[in-house]
Amino acid sequence: MRDVNKYLRRAYNTALNGVISVPVYYDQAPNNTTGNYVIFRPVSNSDISTKSSSDVSASMQVVIYTESEDYNDGNACDDITSEVLQAIYPNSQAKLTLTGNLHNSSTELVSDNADNLRVNTTLSLKDRTLVFRHKILIK
Repeated sequence: MRDVNKYLRRAYNTALNGVISVPVYYDQAPNNTTGNYVIFRPVSNSDISTKSSSDVSASMQVVIYTESEDYNDGNACDDITSEVLQAIYPNSQAKLTLTGNLHNSSTELVSDNADNLRVNTTLSLKDRTLVFRHKILIK
């Protein structure tokens, strides 16, 4: 088994940065970040190799954060989520392009969870967490 994390992070960065309408960060946003943004989290892997192949099942969390004064109707969160889905998983045959002699043979959306948070009487936050799973073949 080879470490695929760096290559999957690069593929997500390429697929999202400059493609969707909000800033994109890996692992955490810079201090004092406000407004709407996306964070993709560290990769989680499982070895799914067979006797004849070296394969990895890799999961990536993508979290969409939105904030609004007073009332957050969730529309911005849903719109940004649609952009992320179009960039990562526009259809059931979609595969991210990987480097490092790796091949993304399949992608699936494992979960999609929304959450609400009211920080105080004037700030309302909504977030949505998408988890994608990729089957990666190591050439």
